[in-house]
Amino acid sequence: MRLVKRVAQYLGFLAGLVAVFFALGWLLMRPARHFQSRHPVRRQPIQLVAVGDSLTQGVGDSQTAGGFVPLVAHTLAHSAPVQVSTVNAGEAGDTTARILTRINRNSQLQRHLRQANIITVTAGGNDALGAISAARKELSQANAEHLIAPAAATYTQHLRALLERIRQLNSTAPVFVLGVYNPFYVELATNPVLNTGVTIWNQAIRRVTRQQRNMYYVDISRIGYGQYGETRSSHRLRQFAAANTPLLASASVSQLLVTAQGKNAWLSPADRLHPNARGYRYIAQQVAHRINQQQRKWLHHGTTTTARP
Repeated sequence: MRLVKRVAQYLGFLAGLVAVFFALGWLLMRPARHFQSRHPVRRQPIQLVAVGDSLTQGVGDSQTAGGFVPLVAHTLAHSAPVQVSTVNAGEAGDTTARILTRINRNSQLQRHLRQANIITVTAGGNDALGAISAARKELSQANAEHLIAPAAATYTQHLRALLERIRQLNSTAPVFVLGVYNPFYVELATNPVLNTGVTIWNQAIRRVTRQQRNMYYVDISRIGYGQYGETRSSHRLRQFAAANTPLLASASVSQLLVTAQGKNAWLSPADRLHPNARGYRYIAQQVAHRINQQQRKWLHHGTTTTARP
């Protein structure tokens, strides 16, 4: 009896080993279709058209990568199943009126705007700089507002005309309009002319953008604060800026850029006016975030589309 019992136990043990062996073999040899997609992701072709001034062109980008535009395209391609092509129609020195004139005279740019799935606009920095430079000797906020207001009204008209023209060319693409920043904030944080002027300009951009259909404001004012954007640095910055405020009354803007002692680590050392690579990365983050908030306006889920003719 003992022998029979031992044989039965031995045979049971062998049967268990065989079952385990076949189970492992089945797991190792079965097709890998459960672990990978049967069909590759189909990426929609998306065209991003950027129009504007030197900020769109990418002036100041030490990496000569084209500023924020290619960075936005890269981010979008990693956040949605899209293949993004870009058209950079930025030109340094352009005011808002000149951007509009350039669009009206350039049939190829008009075609790009018609075909765009997404449009970005930078218009106002050069307009603001001219108005603020004209009022630089007025160091009281009341006088600054009085002097800047007429220029802001003219700018508002030009911006409205520009955005309406873009909407005429493309009735459906979402348009993202970037605000302006104060490039002199680090040197002159306490000066009312600069801060008031930039505030008035951004209020105008917000107001005009809200009045247009499917257009969105992108706040980039943080660029002006640079490394001092954090609260713990603001007190030291204000102390430094208070000592430099008189420079604005006696110096031209070009002289100020050379003589002021402060340094914004987010601006290009070449002119201390345009963003550097770090600044453009921040702008790209802000723009891409706003674009993705409106993803349903430009991404057709579940289908592959082509740009409009």
